[in-house]
Amino acid sequence: MKSGKYCLIILLLALWACSETKVPTMELHGELKNAEDGTIVLSKSVSRMNFEKIDSLPIAKGKFSFKRQLQDTTFYMFTLKPSGLNFVAILENGVIKITGDASKSERGYFKVDVEGSYNDSLSQVASGLTQTVLEQEKYAVFRILSEQYGQEKDIDKKSEIKDKMAPYQEELSKEVTALQLEFIKKHINTFAAASVMPWMHDAVSLDELKALYNLFSDRWKKSEVLAETKTDIENKERTLPGKPAPDFTLKDPQGNDISLSSYKGKVVLVDFWASWCRPCRASFPHLMSLYKKYKPMGFEIIGVSNDSNRDKWRKAIKDDGITWVQTVDEFPEKYRPARVATLYAIPYLPTTFLIDRDGVIIGKVHGEDLDKKLEELFK
Repeated sequence: MKSGKYCLIILLLALWACSETKVPTMELHGELKNAEDGTIVLSKSVSRMNFEKIDSLPIAKGKFSFKRQLQDTTFYMFTLKPSGLNFVAILENGVIKITGDASKSERGYFKVDVEGSYNDSLSQVASGLTQTVLEQEKYAVFRILSEQYGQEKDIDKKSEIKDKMAPYQEELSKEVTALQLEFIKKHINTFAAASVMPWMHDAVSLDELKALYNLFSDRWKKSEVLAETKTDIENKERTLPGKPAPDFTLKDPQGNDISLSSYKGKVVLVDFWASWCRPCRASFPHLMSLYKKYKPMGFEIIGVSNDSNRDKWRKAIKDDGITWVQTVDEFPEKYRPARVATLYAIPYLPTTFLIDRDGVIIGKVHGEDLDKKLEELFK
């Protein structure tokens, strides 16, 4: 009897404990100055620059509120209707207060103050780090040179201005990267730190990126916010010298399917470019001379354009007299990188991959290095 009595007591205590356990919930209260009465559309970040609508709520006299159980901490976009103005905040479970002024918008967005979101506060700190660099005198010089570059029509003078810009750009980028690295390491295993990781993809070496990624716990490595970094690392490792070149199939200007694998037996240069990329198109005369010289020996170039506007892509091919194989990349998601460019972890344009007759990556080569490598391959 006693054992039965104790079992009953334990069961009742367990049930009581369960009933007392509170499910983490976000309770949000907002107050915006100069905001029209209407509706706020709430959208959740599903990938960088992509938001998906999840709810809508009324706003009256600038005030709005709602409760919701959040499964994860991430960016949320608030779109005010009918004005169409937006603001973005990092939301997490807990009591959160948002305040702001809708009249102080720029390009459709305005800033808000967020109380109660630890990660939003950290994110503001991260943004502030970049601002300290932008406030330096050298950034002011860089900005002036950048404006001059944009206004200059003469190609030779543009080149001179670009050369002047280069050291400023490199130094400023290094400073921003150093501050961001310090921030990530200091606040590891937070959403704010993880959300800065995409900026590291092309700012540090592959080994440095992997080491930084491995500082995060397994829980964070499996999170949506670090999925892009995981993919970037995998793609970079997949396209190292000595690895089989990832196959792809894209459309040529006539709508025919072009597959990289169909060119096995040839030495292939995959050229990632775009009609709007001046350095890309400036490289074409050099590529043309190499193509004429080595094509009879088994050399082929496959252009992969990053153009979303196919008419501009076709016009550039015609205007520049390109005679080698041309394809155009695909954009599965709006505002996201192109499919094959992502597969090859392309950091900038132009980028060229040289692939041997067996379909194995020789490396990223261009300019004089490309000349030497082709001469070596076609001896």
